Amino acid sequence: MQPQQRLAERLRDELSYLHDAGRAVVDRHPQLAPLLGATSDDPDVRHLTHAFAFLTARIQLRLDDAAPEVVSGLTQVLAPQLLEGAPATSIVEFTPPLRATRSVRTIPRGTALAAREVDGVSCRFRTCRDVQLVPAAIDQVVLDGPTTAPVLRVQLVTNASGKAAIPAAGELEFHIHGDHGIATTLLLWLVRRCSAVTIAAGGAATRLPGSAVVARSDRGAILEWPGRAPPVFRRVLEAFVQPAGALFFAVRGLEGLEVASDRIELAFHFREPLPTGVSVTRESLRLHCTPVVNLFAAPAIPVRIEPGRTRHLVRPSGFSPGHAEVARVTSVVGLGRPGDPRRRVYRDFFAFAEPIESPVATNHSYVIHRSAGPYGAEMSLELTGPRDQTPPPVEQVLSVELLCTNGDLVTQLHVGDIDRPGPDAPALPPLRNITPVTAPMAPAMDDTLRWRWVAQLSLAAGSIADASTLRATLSLFNLPGHLGRAEGIVVARQIAAIEAVESRTALRVIDGAPIRGLCTRVTIHDAGLASVGEAFLLGQLLDALLAAYVRADTFHALEVRVQPSGREILWPARVGRRPLL
Repeated sequence: MQPQQRLAERLRDELSYLHDAGRAVVDRHPQLAPLLGATSDDPDVRHLTHAFAFLTARIQLRLDDAAPEVVSGLTQVLAPQLLEGAPATSIVEFTPPLRATRSVRTIPRGTALAAREVDGVSCRFRTCRDVQLVPAAIDQVVLDGPTTAPVLRVQLVTNASGKAAIPAAGELEFHIHGDHGIATTLLLWLVRRCSAVTIAAGGAATRLPGSAVVARSDRGAILEWPGRAPPVFRRVLEAFVQPAGALFFAVRGLEGLEVASDRIELAFHFREPLPTGVSVTRESLRLHCTPVVNLFAAPAIPVRIEPGRTRHLVRPSGFSPGHAEVARVTSVVGLGRPGDPRRRVYRDFFAFAEPIESPVATNHSYVIHRSAGPYGAEMSLELTGPRDQTPPPVEQVLSVELLCTNGDLVTQLHVGDIDRPGPDAPALPPLRNITPVTAPMAPAMDDTLRWRWVAQLSLAAGSIADASTLRATLSLFNLPGHLGRAEGIVVARQIAAIEAVESRTALRVIDGAPIRGLCTRVTIHDAGLASVGEAFLLGQLLDALLAAYVRADTFHALEVRVQPSGREILWPARVGRRPLL
């Protein structure tokens, strides 16, 4: 394309953007309409607008020549999660009335919830995991027994229906609530330092092994994750964005439990004493909890296709500017003139889907362009055809379906504000968020950061098994730190606690066959951590991350040593992401 044509296209795009952005500002501030040319015929305003658009179009061409489009395209192919940021999240607790709960009920993942109104808008959330409601409630949580081998006693109350419903559920899932340092330590003792679980339910006591207590840190995704992005990156990013999402555990093996009383006591026997300063109360453990995320589906304002315009701004329908932002485009369909049945389905250009074998839905696609707008991140669509040919204008309007957030509006929410079912949700028991709502994190717009992400994908297990490389890799996921958030300082401190990484090859016999693999020892200094429990959660991430770099025909085993205490935490060998049994 000739430079004059490129400049003309950019000029049209800038003029369209100024018109759309100005209209959004006028909707919120009508007194600015004459200054933005919305209600004025003043030629000076029009000339000034065109001059500004011309200058910005030239700047955009210069930036394009510096190859940002290359790294943007590579990022959309190799690391699309970097372009989506992280919506607001929280932890919600359901409290079903004990007398009204007769059986086990599951609230499915994706159930819509809503918060109190802010600026006339009720922010929408959805659950990230299935929640199994059982007819039981926590009555008391006590830590007693000898100091050398303490016992955590959790007393539950149930009803007549619970005597059959709890064994039918097969397990009980808990969320550890409260101070993060204490919560992570308690999680470590429950899943790694527990020798046995004794359950008294009115009849003969049932004794389960300590292995019946399992961590549930990755039972369900919190963030909406692109299918072509490695899932291990999601787990690391979620740990830095919503640390409380990892503080879940379950007691399994309750199928044969005989419940003969309306009171049940679970006694967790620890092998060693808890660190000084760790205390528990009734509020430390919660039933019926799940992470929630500020995401909801919404249609876009119909996009009218204008000849010569290459990019089309996409905005959620039914929301004022600043009340909703586009997180993802889920569907783009071109509609013809009234009475014309023809439709054209557009696909994500970087999804690399199979061609659509249909004369109606020809192989046309769209490219997403993200930018910063007056009320947060904005998204535009550019339509493309085979071999980058612009599609012929058989349609006049684009019907676009979106996945949206409420943007910065959620920052005005507090603990307890998410307290009602969302639109079209089934009847739900009383609910409330028990943790603060995290602030949304905008997509990364820094090209340098994008290049680092793309380069990181070329690392192998051997290269990442180095302290400085491992710290640099984890720092890429510190989205709060990239945005200058206070939480990023905590994450950076945890990453900096990694002092040394030592790797050695090993040979193990698995299923009668010798397999060569890698054993890694990571030394972590506890001065950079709030508790030894944080070292355990960091080790959980490293175990998943390092195993993701191991070939399918090899294994990886991780050992974390905490200094100066000398504590060691071991993980079983894994082939890829599958633990070896």
